[in-house]
Amino acid sequence: MNNKFSPISIKNYYLARSHRDSGITLVALVVTIIVLIILAGVTISIFSSNNNIVEQAKNAKALSNASTIKESIQLDLLPNIATGNVSNARIKEVLEKYGSIERANLVTNDDKGTYLVEDLLGDLSNKKIPKKAIAGYWANWVDNSTLDFEELKLSDVSNNYDIINVSFARYDTTKNDGSVQFKLNDYLKTYLNYTEDQFKSDIKSLQSKGKKILISVGGSGETNINVTNDTNANNFAQSIIDIIDEYGFNGVDFDIETAAGSSINPDYFEKAILKISDNYASNIMFTLNSSCTEMRSANTQAGHTEQVWHKCASKLEDLFTIVSCRYYNSGSQIGYDFPSPWSREQGHISFITSQVVKWLNDESLNNNTIGITILGSSSIETTSISAYLVPEKIVLTLRSIIEGINPNDSYRNFVPDKAYTNFKSVTIWSINYDAYYGNVMSSAVKQYFNTLSV
Repeated sequence: MNNKFSPISIKNYYLARSHRDSGITLVALVVTIIVLIILAGVTISIFSSNNNIVEQAKNAKALSNASTIKESIQLDLLPNIATGNVSNARIKEVLEKYGSIERANLVTNDDKGTYLVEDLLGDLSNKKIPKKAIAGYWANWVDNSTLDFEELKLSDVSNNYDIINVSFARYDTTKNDGSVQFKLNDYLKTYLNYTEDQFKSDIKSLQSKGKKILISVGGSGETNINVTNDTNANNFAQSIIDIIDEYGFNGVDFDIETAAGSSINPDYFEKAILKISDNYASNIMFTLNSSCTEMRSANTQAGHTEQVWHKCASKLEDLFTIVSCRYYNSGSQIGYDFPSPWSREQGHISFITSQVVKWLNDESLNNNTIGITILGSSSIETTSISAYLVPEKIVLTLRSIIEGINPNDSYRNFVPDKAYTNFKSVTIWSINYDAYYGNVMSSAVKQYFNTLSV
């Protein structure tokens, strides 16, 4: 047999080898590309990891600095804490030792950073409240003609309440210059044998238990409060400072009804609030309880124009601890589902939820401050414009907002698009009414809040 390759076999050999080499080359190319992709991914991961490490390092340093400043503040205040004499003035003095106050922040002297005053003060902060808070109005204006209202000393207020709004400071008609004034109700003094000294003592006692006691300014029927120029803005602020200093309140609740005749200009109101805040180095709580129509126009044709208290809340979103609407005494309102609006009447769950979700999504507001103010009832079941909600309906309203559940409301049902766990508070009108019916409203809300892990 001839062992030499024929021309044809040689050609076939090289063709086969060529295909094999091409296959190897193609495989090598694919492997190379895969390796490059992996290497690129590793490189990106390394850079990303380095960025994360840098960011984590910055955060860790910031936390460490904040912790150091907080410890220093606590150490400086220790003698005052030991004697139980931690005054607002002393706290301000200590804070300013470490830097300057810019609105709600302490900007440190040694460039360690900028920190929320509230965070640095911890339990000493006048803004320190639970993540889910219950507030209520304590009626300083009751008399023997006030139906369904229990006459109460502050010391008799249910432990359910985290914030007690003492209502109300009213326009000072003796000065007529923008100032407000407050004094303990003469009827309560007589009926309860309640003195000014006892009242002030009750404030301190409740504060020692972690409660916040605010002076509420305004109220139903108040038509004279005027904050529309520099002079009355300054007088308004100074009169509130004087009231806080006299009684030792933790802050101010604003329940001013411009629809009733009071006049508020957002720019001058901001000046007044900043004066109060600066006086206490931002260690002061501000809450807002507005009517629905003073937050947003109910007129569909007007496109829901944002009203005076919305403008104020936007300007002061870094200073307000709670921003809430009163979901009663406001007639029918348009809900979140604008521009295909459904007008909902008071007394329904969706009347509240369809508007609260609007505020929780409003980028001009601090959505960690949004709450509701309700007119509750122990037993009245109604869908009328009276707006009363029985305790189980109050809880269902809260569940719909916080858990995002379908409330299956009987009237133009609204289902939130998600669970709004950052919802802040419930304010009850009123503590005295609630007490008359055995505190069933605040107890229902408290029980529900206690089930939450957020």
